Amino acid sequence: MTDPGALIGALGGAFIGALAAIVGPMLVHRRGSQQQQSQDTRSDNREEIGRIISIRTTTRTWALTLERYALDVRRGNPNDLESFDQAMEVARSAAASALDHALYDGLVDWDLFSGEPDARTFLSERGRSRVYGAFVDATAAVRKAIVSAPEAPQSAIQEIDRALAVVERERGKLAEHLLSRVETLAGNRLMVI
Repeated sequence: MTDPGALIGALGGAFIGALAAIVGPMLVHRRGSQQQQSQDTRSDNREEIGRIISIRTTTRTWALTLERYALDVRRGNPNDLESFDQAMEVARSAAASALDHALYDGLVDWDLFSGEPDARTFLSERGRSRVYGAFVDATAAVRKAIVSAPEAPQSAIQEIDRALAVVERERGKLAEHLLSRVETLAGNRLMVI
């Protein structure tokens, strides 16, 4: 006769072995899935942060290019209109593309585009991005002064200054929103872009 304790021990060992054979691979697969999901999330976050950097870089380039031409206008230095138009087209195209991708990717929440007068919005009532619109208006002001150069009237210079101040204010609002998004993506670690 067999010892009942040995039989129970053998059955228990077989049960534990079978359970380990089933649960072990499930845990390994689950851990692998979690790691893959974590890697996918990090990759998505890096792509989104890349888009944010693109917005910041392209709008900064446009702003600095405008400032350079505006400085020449203030100093009375002549600017080549064709050169200005080419530089603005490159800057405008890059910034417009980055902003369009941000809207498409959902980096800027469509709820922020409400028409409430006091709402913090990035679109104007005309439906274009307020920051983009500010750039277009500033570009037009600088171009108008270049056309009237080298003796641009003081009113044209004041118009440039006002338009560039609006650009900086709108870029600041957008930057604040985007920085908040970066902090969220980076786990609330401050990242300087």
